[in-house]
Amino acid sequence: MTEVFRLESPPLDVEALSLEVERRVRPGPDEPPTRRPDEGEGESQSPISSPVEALLASLSEDADASQGFPPQSHRKLGGAVVAAKKGLRLALQPLINETFARQKVFNRRLLDTLSALHAENRALEARLERLEALLARESTDS
Repeated sequence: MTEVFRLESPPLDVEALSLEVERRVRPGPDEPPTRRPDEGEGESQSPISSPVEALLASLSEDADASQGFPPQSHRKLGGAVVAAKKGLRLALQPLINETFARQKVFNRRLLDTLSALHAENRALEARLERLEALLARESTDS
């Protein structure tokens, strides 16, 4: 005899969770700007069909910790500060790449795992819908 699996918690509101995560990670006034959609690496973009997929796509864009945000400054001599930041980044980029290499691998693996879990969750949701429809048809036939 097998036991029936039941969820003890209420269903997860994925859209509300996605909005809350987006609110928490939204840059503040002192943080670097976020990338615009047209600043991608030229990859073909597939249509995003759920908030989770949008969140995964957003996280994927920032998975490489060795790539910094564009330098900016709010100071009067902002041009000089930005030039200095660009020069430092150019000079230190090999060290930055080496420092963040393991983090980049970890981030990619974590994103792959999250994507696989999301795909499995979607497959299970589809299976559940099919089984519920089958059960509804059988109960109406009786």
